[in-house]
Amino acid sequence: MTSTRISIALCTYNGATYLQEQLQSFSTQSHMPYELIVCDDQSTDATAELVRAFASEAAFPVRLFINQDRLGSRLNFAKATGLCSGDVIALSDQDDVWRRDKLEKISQVFADGSVAAVFSDAEVTDSSLQPLGYSMWQGLRFDANARRYMQGSAGFGMLLKRFLVMGASMAFRASLREMILPVPPTWHHDAWIALLAAACGNIVPVDECLLKYRQHDNNQIGGRKKSLLSQVRNALQTDREAYLRDELALWSMLQQRLLSSEKVHPEHLSGSVDKCAHLQRRLNFPKPRWRRLPPIAAELYSGAYARYARNWGSVALDVLMK
Repeated sequence: MTSTRISIALCTYNGATYLQEQLQSFSTQSHMPYELIVCDDQSTDATAELVRAFASEAAFPVRLFINQDRLGSRLNFAKATGLCSGDVIALSDQDDVWRRDKLEKISQVFADGSVAAVFSDAEVTDSSLQPLGYSMWQGLRFDANARRYMQGSAGFGMLLKRFLVMGASMAFRASLREMILPVPPTWHHDAWIALLAAACGNIVPVDECLLKYRQHDNNQIGGRKKSLLSQVRNALQTDREAYLRDELALWSMLQQRLLSSEKVHPEHLSGSVDKCAHLQRRLNFPKPRWRRLPPIAAELYSGAYARYARNWGSVALDVLMK
């Protein structure tokens, strides 16, 4: 499907240090971008100048928009998405480097009309693009069994349990934009887009590292591995009720957006309703840990932890968290 028009939505903010390498990786794609949309969040370095210089030589249209007010990365990506005019929108960070065939691989997957979104693995590197010895999916423990489960129409069910899609590796059909926008400011844009896309069609994991995911001091989220001990320690310091209230608010927003679209598969809407009900039951657990045990056991026996949470990991947190 070589005619697929793929827009790149790139958000920048003081990215001059690494931006040139990313722009160069766009210009050497085996499937040329249809356009590059750059939304700059009021950079104070040479970012805008680098984009303008690249636009003067690029073999495809490059449009630069400089925000009047700082939006932050989430709302900036939403703005960039709204400005794209291609059939498919590929999100990009300013400091990564794409493999030469990234857009070609994406276009091949979108030849299947049932595909709503695509995401790939990424090689995690240091600031000099030296590999750190693992990929993004390995860091997320997104193993072969989970990837097989996610194939076909199972993607939404997997994303109900945990977020797996990194925005910088994702592309989605522009026809979904009306449902996706506006992105609520409390949601990460990539998780929001991935869930809505998976609710309307297949979301396909491409089992290849199609980009180098650079780690440096200014990463907003980053992909460095976290030990199980550090994850548990952080979880135990979290206020359980506050966390569950926030989660329930997020998923209720998603449920309302799903209700507003006729594109959503009915079983996925039902899944979002059940996810919210699961979170509400957990929020209603008694405060004393020992009194939580019977309702936790009931939720475990019903299979809700397995369908809507991290299963035994979430059980352990509900038992241990204050």
